[in-house]
Amino acid sequence: MHKITTSSGIARRGLVVQLLQALRQICNTPTLYLKEPLHDADPAALARRSGKLAALDDLTATLADRGEAALVFTGYVQMGRILEHQLRARGRSVRFLHGGTRPRHPGNPMTGTARSLAPLAGAWKQAFHLATNGSGSYGKGLNLARNGAVAQIQTQPGRITAPVAAKKATHQAAIHLPELTATQWNTLAAKLADDPQAVADLVANRIPATIADSGHAGGISITPPSDGITFSCSCPTGRTHRVCDHSAALGHAVAERLATTPSLLLGARGMTARSLAAHVRDLVDGADPGPLPADTNGTVRAAQLYSLAAHRPPQTAPDLDLDTVTTLTYTDPPLPGIRAQELARMTADAAARARTLLTDTTAAPHDELADILRILASPDGTDYLAASQRATGIPEATLRAMMIGYRHGGPAGAHATLAATPTITDVLKQAREALNSSRAVGLGTITIDGDALTDTTAGVQIRPGPDGRWYPFTAWRAGEWRPAPGPCDDPAEAFRAARRARAARPLRR
Repeated sequence: MHKITTSSGIARRGLVVQLLQALRQICNTPTLYLKEPLHDADPAALARRSGKLAALDDLTATLADRGEAALVFTGYVQMGRILEHQLRARGRSVRFLHGGTRPRHPGNPMTGTARSLAPLAGAWKQAFHLATNGSGSYGKGLNLARNGAVAQIQTQPGRITAPVAAKKATHQAAIHLPELTATQWNTLAAKLADDPQAVADLVANRIPATIADSGHAGGISITPPSDGITFSCSCPTGRTHRVCDHSAALGHAVAERLATTPSLLLGARGMTARSLAAHVRDLVDGADPGPLPADTNGTVRAAQLYSLAAHRPPQTAPDLDLDTVTTLTYTDPPLPGIRAQELARMTADAAARARTLLTDTTAAPHDELADILRILASPDGTDYLAASQRATGIPEATLRAMMIGYRHGGPAGAHATLAATPTITDVLKQAREALNSSRAVGLGTITIDGDALTDTTAGVQIRPGPDGRWYPFTAWRAGEWRPAPGPCDDPAEAFRAARRARAARPLRR
C-alpha cells in the first residue's frame, strides 16, 4: 500500500492491478497465491482453507449422486491444477483443458501434424520475409490476411495464386516459385523410402514430418530460397513484378496454412502429395522398409502400422491346425457368434481398462469380485445383475449397493460396502475421538458398531476400507446402509461427507 500511495501515473495503475490480482488469488485459495506444491497436499486441508473448494466438494458430491457432470471455468491455469488435484483426490473423473493442452489426435489426411510440420511454415516465413526486401507491404499484407481478405488458394507448378479483396476491388495475386527438377524429386523420394516412418505416413495419405527438414530429406529443401521467390498481381504495383499489399497478404496466408496443409507448397514445387506417395510406394514395392519407430512418447499409430504392413513382402502361413475339435464344411451353417451389442461393450470395457493401465490409475484390490462390480458400474451394467448374482451368490440388493460403492470409491469402496475391513479397537477409538472433536455440537452419540463408527441419531456411518481410507454411508432402510461419495483418509472428513449426503437423501421407510 505504501508503494501505491507514493507512486503515480501508469506505475500506480500497475500496482493497483497487481494488488487486485493477488486478492483474486487469495479469494480462490491461499495455495494459489503462495504457490504451494500440490503433490502431497491433503484435500481435506485444502477445503478447510478455501470456502470455494469446500463448496466444490459439496456440489460435486450432489452431482455425482444424480449421475450428472459439471463444467468449471477459472482464469488461472494453476487454479485449474488445484481443482484437478482436489477432484481427483475425491475420486472424480477430471479432464483439464487449458491453453497448453495438445490435441489428442493431431493431423488430418494428407496434412501431417501442425507441431511436426511447424519448421516448414517457419522456413517459408523466413524466405518470404527476405523476398519482400523490407517492403512496407509486408505489414499491410499481414493485416489483410488477418482480416480474411485472401480467398481460395490455388497451386500450380511454379506458382501459388489467390484472389485478394481490397477496399475497392479484388485483385489476382500470385507468388512464383522455382520447380524442383526430376533428379531432386528422385533424391527426395529415395531418402523418404529409406525411412519407415515416412513410408508409413505416405501410404496412409499423410505428409511425413521429415519433409520439413532438409537434413532428413536428402538435402532437398521444399521451401524455396528467398531469391527464387517473385511476385505479381493485377494491381498497378504488382504488374511491375514488385511485391504489393495483395501478394504479401497471399504470402502470409500461405504461411498460416502450411502448418496444416503442407501439400500446398509441394504442388507449387512441381509434384502433388499423391504423386510423391505413389513414387515412394514404387520404390518400396516388394521390399521390407524395416521396423516402424515409436515417437517421443513411445506411441506407434495403428493406421501407420496397417498401411506399412500392406507393403511388406507376403509371409508364408504356418502349417498349423489350431482347431482340432470342430470339423465344419462349407455347407454347414456358421456357428452362432457374439452379438454386436456385447462386442461393443467388450470393446469399450477393454479400451477403458487399457486407458487405466496407461495412466497408472488402477485401484486395489484386484480380484474377481471387483472385476464383476466394475462391469456392473458401467452405464449398461445393470443388464448383468442376474448373471452376477448367480456367479457370486450375493443378493441383488447387496450387489446394487456395492455397485454404488464402486462408483464412489473403486474396488475398495465396493468391498467396504460388503463389509468393513477388520480394524483394531484402538484405531476405532482414535477415529471416534477425532469425530467428536471435529463436531461443533454433539447432538448424537458415535458408537463403535463392529468395525464401523455409527451415529444412529444422524443416520450416518463410516467404515474403514481395505485401502486404509474411511468410507461414508447413510441410513437407507431399517438395518441397511447405502454408500455415499467422499471417501477420505481423514475420518472426520469422511464423516462430514456422510452428513452432507444424508442431508441430500431422505430416509427410506
